[in-house]
This record gives sequence, C-alpha cells and structure tokens, in this order.
Amino acid sequence: MPIAVTWGGCSKPGADLCRAQERMALEVAKDGEYEKVIILHAAVHFKVELFAKEQNTKGHKHLIMFQVSGGPGTSNTRYHFSGEGPNFDHSRLVVVNKPPSNCPKKIRERREKEAASSSSQTTGNGSATADGWYGDPWKQATHRYYQKGEWTQHTMNK
Repeated sequence: MPIAVTWGGCSKPGADLCRAQERMALEVAKDGEYEKVIILHAAVHFKVELFAKEQNTKGHKHLIMFQVSGGPGTSNTRYHFSGEGPNFDHSRLVVVNKPPSNCPKKIRERREKEAASSSSQTTGNGSATADGWYGDPWKQATHRYYQKGEWTQHTMNK
C-alpha cells in the first residue's frame, strides 16, 4: 500500500523543493514503516507528523533535517533555503536523520529481538525450546507456532 504524503496547513515551497521535501518525507516514512505522513512546516528543515497503522488520531511529530549531497568525492554541505538558485538540482538533497526511536519499525525490531531471546532459552534438560504453540511475540494473534528455532507464519487465537 502506498504511503500518503500530504501538506497540513503550511505554505508549500517552490515546486522543486516541494517535490524534494515530499520525497524525503516519504523516505523517512518508509524507513520507519509508517503509512501516512503530513508535512506540518517547511523551512530549511521541515516538521512532519508520521502515522502508523495502529495510530488512529495521534502521530509522531518529527523534524526532518537535510543537506546537499555533493556527489562522489565531495563533502555534504548545508542547504541554504533561498540561495541555491533557480537551476539547483533538488534531487541532491538527502535526509540527515532517521525516523524517531518509537517508530513502528523500531518497535517491531524490539519485539523480534525479545522473541528471539526468549526463543533461544533452553528447557530444563539443556535442549533448545521445543517446537510448539507459544504466545505470539508480534501480538498479531494469541499464539504463534515455533518450529526448529524459528517463529513460523502459523498463528491461532485461543
């Protein structure tokens, strides 16, 4: 499903910068596994609100910082919002920071890490965890089948 990118009440910059900011907002949303992003404020850096599937009304507010990628062999430079000139290549703008630490991707990774550590525990006789139904670490169902040291796609609700 494509990620929705909208502008939320702030004035849009020029067309090229507008497309660049939408591209960078989409990049951060994809990286954080969000499904919707609203650009709240556009300036040298811009503020967005990111929404996950589980969130109905409240999103994560996040400041996206960016700079100019100088290309191979050159250093990155700060973007000067109005002083880059009419022929500036806005595709050279790159995101400097990543999604917030409480983004869906980070939450999912923490759950997977916890599930992996709990699944690597041994039984009383020193052998690995037995195949069987256990509480679903991803909370998509009440139980998920664990087989040969890995969680499977098979789930059930008891």
